[in-house]
Amino acid sequence: MNDYCGAVTEVVRTVSDMPTIDPSTAASAARTSSEMLRAVVGGLDRALDRLESLDRAPSEGAERVRERVVTTYTGIRDAAAGVRSELDAADGVRASRDALGRVNAPLEDIGELNLLEGFDSVPELSRAGAQAPACRELTEGGAAPRIDAPDAEGGTNSGR
Repeated sequence: MNDYCGAVTEVVRTVSDMPTIDPSTAASAARTSSEMLRAVVGGLDRALDRLESLDRAPSEGAERVRERVVTTYTGIRDAAAGVRSELDAADGVRASRDALGRVNAPLEDIGELNLLEGFDSVPELSRAGAQAPACRELTEGGAAPRIDAPDAEGGTNSGR
């Protein structure tokens, strides 16, 4: 359980250390947005690597929770990587602006994550999570930890 919560903590670390976007010009916004998305992809990759390296969960319910989290994180990671590729390949102001318009979507998805989603539906996860130091660290602000993911303008858009 502690290793599981440590893995999802990678997402929290990523958001807290994410570079900011410089909106002074379209080129700088595209460049810094790409840097930010690279950080997002890296953090999700680290979380996914840790989640996928865990031993099989002791119950089917717990294993389904992990599989759902892996699927969710993979989807967000792939979306962020896709937008980053669009930004990096953008040729001209219009293409950059079009790609910049898609930067917020993966950030909003991260901001909506409940890092311990599914724990309440699997009693052994709920009990083990209450004992694991890394899980308790995530829940200090409440039972459903969320991330305040920055939007493309550098503000926060959801969560606690």
